[in-house]
Amino acid sequence: MIEPTLITEILLAFALTLALIFAYLAIRERDLIKAVVFSALQSVAFAYAYYLLFAPDIVLAYIAVGVGIYSILLIYGVHRRLGVWSIFQHLQQYMLVQCLVRTRGNMHKRRLLIGEQRKLQP
Repeated sequence: MIEPTLITEILLAFALTLALIFAYLAIRERDLIKAVVFSALQSVAFAYAYYLLFAPDIVLAYIAVGVGIYSILLIYGVHRRLGVWSIFQHLQQYMLVQCLVRTRGNMHKRRLLIGEQRKLQP
């Protein structure tokens, strides 16, 4: 039979490994919004590790600060740097290209779509 402490240690190692992977993805990501999401996921993995270490007060504070306040401040910073128009254009272009890729989008339609998006940029 497996001891409960061994299960806790395995889950702790898994949570910390996930936090390390999300931190790496946040650093390597070129899209700033995705980097903020990976950073928030890293905070969730660390909060789970604190939960496994029996620190519920730290978990509550870490979720509020690490996922909530920190992510909102980073998104606000990205908004100030890129502007609202750029973020909406980026999201619109990403959604349209993904739609074409998923629905047998041939290269001609994809080139036309990207060309139209470039015309919209100020």
